[in-house]
Amino acid sequence: MFDTLLEQITTFLASQFHLPSLPGTTGFIITVLVSLICGLLVHMLLVIVIRRLTQKKHPRVEKALSNNMKGPTRLLVMLFFYSLFRTLFLSTEPNHSIENGLRLSWLFCVSWIAFNLLNVFEDVLLSRINLLADDNLHARRIFTQFKIFQRVTQFVIVLLAIASALMTFDQLEAIGTSLLASAGVAGVVIGFAAQKSLAAILAGIQVAFTRPFQIDDVLIIEGEWGKVEEITLTYVVFRIWDQRRLIIPINRFLEKTFENWTRTSSEMLGAVIWHVAFHTNIDDMRLELERICRDEGRAYWDGRTAVIHVVESGIDSMEVRALVSAGNSSKLWELRCLVRERMVLYLLRNHPDCLPSHRLSLQDKNSASA
Repeated sequence: MFDTLLEQITTFLASQFHLPSLPGTTGFIITVLVSLICGLLVHMLLVIVIRRLTQKKHPRVEKALSNNMKGPTRLLVMLFFYSLFRTLFLSTEPNHSIENGLRLSWLFCVSWIAFNLLNVFEDVLLSRINLLADDNLHARRIFTQFKIFQRVTQFVIVLLAIASALMTFDQLEAIGTSLLASAGVAGVVIGFAAQKSLAAILAGIQVAFTRPFQIDDVLIIEGEWGKVEEITLTYVVFRIWDQRRLIIPINRFLEKTFENWTRTSSEMLGAVIWHVAFHTNIDDMRLELERICRDEGRAYWDGRTAVIHVVESGIDSMEVRALVSAGNSSKLWELRCLVRERMVLYLLRNHPDCLPSHRLSLQDKNSASA
């Protein structure tokens, strides 16, 4: 259909303008140069028009298109003009190598556009959701599902592009036909050869649908605290709290247990423990805990929980636990450290005798003998 449309356009232009045909290499070079110049000019005009139409009403879409689609659309316009002008300027048909090169260029251009369109969708999606919010569960779920879909689709695009490119050559076309005829045997051989790779890809797809974790989830893996930074079909990039990256095979999450602190919500509870003397006034500690959370810890405390309980008693002291709440694990860590520090300082200043201590009684030898 596209070839028919181009043929009709070129026939009309040739009948109207009577352009001279140029032979051989000269015609090919002129055709390429004219296509490049016309392609650049027309592409520049199209960019200006699209920018004016979308910049005010849809600035996010305009920015995403500008960042991802300039290269492939410029190549598309140039190829269009070359396909249009070669009939007008070339007196002889191009050789087989040029024809193959043109087919491969069209194939590369279409694949590039399809590949980058997914990046456009990603940029628009990131501009509409807020991954930095405290309660970003819905945003992380949407972004994780899209990233998995994007990876799978881009893999399919590349695979189809490579297969189509190979089929443009006569020798490889025969090989491709024979492979299609024996697809069953080839599938079994490939399945055995790439068993682990296919298992990893299937595990990645399973993770995408079951969602045991998502982008930016807080996990505890092998004793390490961190966040999920990237999810691919075969591995997960885990950013540890000290900025190290742990690369984990995707199969590991289906075979072993792990902790997910933000599976359904980012809100968390945390405990702070002290050992104090038996005569310590717990009510005073409760009042001080509320003051610390309300005044000094208001940037971290979410106002849900701030309680103190005596959870254990030993020979010379009792164990007091404070339970506090925060909007996420990072704020909870800061709040626990603040409460621990300020409560110890409060006890030292106001009730120093309540802190645990070892008492040694010395008895006079004379009084002992008497």
